[in-house]
Amino acid sequence: MKSSLSWRPATAADIPALVQLANTANRIDDPARVVVADDIIKASRTPNPEKNTLLGVDAADGIVAYASVLEPADGPLAVTVEAVGVVHPKYRAAGLGTKLIKWQETRAREMFAGRGAARPNWLETAAAGTAHSARKLLTDHGFVEKRCWLEMARELSDPIPAVKLPEGVRITTPHDFSEATRLAYNDAFQDHWGSRPDSRADWEAREARADYRPDLSFIAVAEDSQGTPEVTGLVTTQVSEEQFEARGGPFAYIHLLGVRRAWRGKGIASALLNHSMRVFKDAGFERAELNVDSSSLTGAVGVYENLGFREAHRHSTFIKEL
Repeated sequence: MKSSLSWRPATAADIPALVQLANTANRIDDPARVVVADDIIKASRTPNPEKNTLLGVDAADGIVAYASVLEPADGPLAVTVEAVGVVHPKYRAAGLGTKLIKWQETRAREMFAGRGAARPNWLETAAAGTAHSARKLLTDHGFVEKRCWLEMARELSDPIPAVKLPEGVRITTPHDFSEATRLAYNDAFQDHWGSRPDSRADWEAREARADYRPDLSFIAVAEDSQGTPEVTGLVTTQVSEEQFEARGGPFAYIHLLGVRRAWRGKGIASALLNHSMRVFKDAGFERAELNVDSSSLTGAVGVYENLGFREAHRHSTFIKEL
């Protein structure tokens, strides 16, 4: 559908309309996913929204195209600019997707200018395995599929193994261990593909999400000979009731699961998962879900499969080196 659109940056007042746009697109591209306001806020969290966001607005239909880029982030593999883009299904095949990608590339090149060439500069975005038009658009514009992520689910009606922990390790909630949990996360995820350490502000943003459930999140804690506690592993959980219908019922989403490298191979990840699933079941949830790198070097996929998780959906990270 061709239309004459006006173009402008996004504002906080646009968030409800952007949520509606994303979910309208997801009915075709990614039917199992429902976007909530926190997702849009994260995707557009930038100190320069007037430069780093772009909206296409139709006089009759409102916002029908949206793109954003985040400020460059130093990662282990490259300096990365994350990008998000969506076009209303009615307005596709009219060149709007190409316009958004070209705008993102131009803005990313401006951000990368003067940063030197010590490491690659990547423009990075994501597409669901079912988002066929988006995947074709990206490859047509020189993006390559760099990583595949599995969304896995586990029915809580199936038997859940007993929790087994190494001697001296206990499971508790992260209520009094926020900073220690952040540091454990940074240690646990430093060898995960594309992961970057969380600053205190990053971690506080995770904790501030409306769907974060500290009561359903857990840490494994060990104490040294002086009684000083160390967080050895963590599970953080999100619950979004807006997702229940699309996913087929109430579920708890394991957003992060990690174990400090020095504590791996002791069964802590399995114990945290089993403990979490027992609590989820008692709280009335039907399933546990999580997301994992299909090429994880830590053997995470096998751990989850051994505990009854099975692949439900896929999405991919696409990058273009600029």
